[in-house]
Amino acid sequence: MTQANEPNDFPREIDRQLRHLNRRVERLEETQITTQELARAFDRVYDDTSAIRRNLRDLDQNVDRRFDELNGKIDIIMRYITGQNNS
Repeated sequence: MTQANEPNDFPREIDRQLRHLNRRVERLEETQITTQELARAFDRVYDDTSAIRRNLRDLDQNVDRRFDELNGKIDIIMRYITGQNNS
């Protein structure tokens, strides 16, 4: 009986190993990223970085403008305190 089962076990074992290999290949494929996907991801990063830089540049200009306004008001206050506004 053992000899009769051995020929049937071999195809089953091959089939089992092939299914196992197939599962491993599928898992490997799922972890891979294509160059196009990677390029799109970097494009999104670059776009986001550019947007952040634009926002920071706008913020910097806004802060500079606010400091200029504040300096002008401080000058008016200092002239009033020192009495230089009468001249």
